[in-house]
Order: sequence, then structure tokens, then C-alpha cells
Amino acid sequence: MHYSNTKLLLLRLYDILRNETDEQHGITIEIIKNQLSQNSITPDRKSIYSCIDTLEEYGLEIQRPSGKRKDYRLLKSADELELSEIKLLIDTIQASRFLSKAKAEKLVGKLEKLVSKHQAKSLQRQVLISNRVKNMNNSIHYSVDAIHSAINEDSKINFRYFDYNLSKKRVYRHDGKWYVVSPYALIYNNDKYYVVGVADDDTEVRTYRVDKMDSVRSTNEPRQGQGIFEGVDLSTYTQYTFSMYAGTPQNVVLLFENNFLNVAYDRFGYDVRVKKHDENHFQMEVPVAVSPQFYGWLFGLGDKVEILEPAEVREGMIKMLHSITKNYSLS
Repeated sequence: MHYSNTKLLLLRLYDILRNETDEQHGITIEIIKNQLSQNSITPDRKSIYSCIDTLEEYGLEIQRPSGKRKDYRLLKSADELELSEIKLLIDTIQASRFLSKAKAEKLVGKLEKLVSKHQAKSLQRQVLISNRVKNMNNSIHYSVDAIHSAINEDSKINFRYFDYNLSKKRVYRHDGKWYVVSPYALIYNNDKYYVVGVADDDTEVRTYRVDKMDSVRSTNEPRQGQGIFEGVDLSTYTQYTFSMYAGTPQNVVLLFENNFLNVAYDRFGYDVRVKKHDENHFQMEVPVAVSPQFYGWLFGLGDKVEILEPAEVREGMIKMLHSITKNYSLS
């Protein structure tokens, strides 16, 4: 007797094939019938065969029994994510510090549903790989989406900005004042999202960490500050800002030992001016938003790099070194 509710049978059959089978694991008609019966569906074999034909007509690739193999297997189509690609996405999610632990686990769970239960076991190993410090802001993905929308709609955004105290509680800056900013770009740098924009009461480019922004929303007011951004090359913005501390870039001439050439290229790119200084050193002129983070990066290279000019940037490094040595002076 042909099963009457073919629509429900078709959907349940597809769920079974997707969850139970893959290229290495199959399922027999007997097991299919048993699993269908657990959902109060009792079709005859002819109805199941007919639904398999329909799924294939729809475009699914189903491997049928052949030779000694008596099972059916649902194969991945070319436009579906492969297992190796899903593993890569999970590794990326787990390594991303801007995602909270809860959000990362939720995203991984959704990705696991794209593969069979057998393949999902191999993904569980991936979940345990990373033990990175995770963000505590569970709504960052909503903030990112709101900022993207505002940029596309040429609209300002407002939000509250916060830090964490010793009790790991949020402390809002400026007594919870709402920031109003014209956003011009979202930048992903050093495992964090930043929005680059101009505040209503400012005339300089500023960066804000998205994971410290709360209740981000569009004001539906047109953005301002277009003139400020005319001289800013956002494609190279991260090359001259350190830890995303914004500021007006100025040309700085640095002296490196020759074996640090690739370190310098990695930091500043290949379009900067480079020339030979002597047999053991080269000079590089780079645009830099000078900040304590810039000096800290130089300090990490030790005596392998030196600021040649301008004089005020060189003096800034000296002042910073003096202030640090005060904390470590021997008495």
C-alpha cells in the first residue's frame, strides 16, 4: 500500500540521510524504516524508493546500494561546505577572541548540524583545541551588524562605551553618556573589531573597540566628517596605527639592522620608502600615528631599530624609556 503523507515522509527521509550518512557511512532500508517508525511514519519500501527518486530529481546526490554494499549515502554537492572547510571555520571561531564563549559554542553547534552525526564527532575534537581568552560581550555580532547597516545607509550611530572593573563588571565611560559617531569603516585587527569614525564633537579620526560598545543603533541622521576622511587611506590604516590607537600619521624615519627587513615589511607593507644606510643597516620612512603602542613595538625589537627623525618622535621614545626605568630603578 502506498504511503499517503508523502510530504512528511520526504522531509523525514531527508533528515535521516543528512544526519546518519556521509561519504563513509551509509544506512540500509531496514534502518530507515525503523527510524521512520519512531516518528509514527510507516511507509512501504516502494514509497521510500519513490521519495529517494524525488530527492535525486531535486538535485541531491544519493549513492545507492552497489555490489556487496547495501546502504544509501547522501553525498555533498559541490556548492556545500566540505568537512575540512567546516573544521577550518570552527577553528577560526574558537580562536576568535572577540566572540564570547557562549556565542562561539552556539555557532559551532550550528555548523555541526551541517554534517552527519559521524562527522560531527570529529568536529568535537576541534572544539577542545583552543583555550583562548574569550570576550564577555555576548552581543558583539549584533553590534557589528548594526554598524555595517549604518555605514551602508550613510547614517550615524550612537552607543555607550564601557570598561571592566576588578569585579569584571561594566563601568560606562562619562557616566553612561551616549556617544554619537559617524562610522566609516569596520576593521578586524589583532582578534578585535574596531569601528573607525568621527564623533559629533570632534574633528579627528577615532577608533572604538566594538566589544566595548553597548546598545549600538542607528540614529537615522546623515553622517558627517567626510572631509576628515578624504586624506585617510583606510586600506593601509592598520599599517600606521598600533593597537588601533588613532591619530594623525606623520612620516618617521627608522633605522633597522638588515636582518629585520622582513619584520619591517610585515608591519608596514611593501610600498614604503627603503634605502641602504650602510653595510649592516637600512632606513625606512613610514607613516605612523605615533602613540605609546608604537614606542612599545619598537621597544620589543630592542637595539635592532632606532628612530632617526623627526626629532620630537625620537625625544618621545627617550621620555617613555625614562618613565619606564623609574619603575625598575635599583635603590
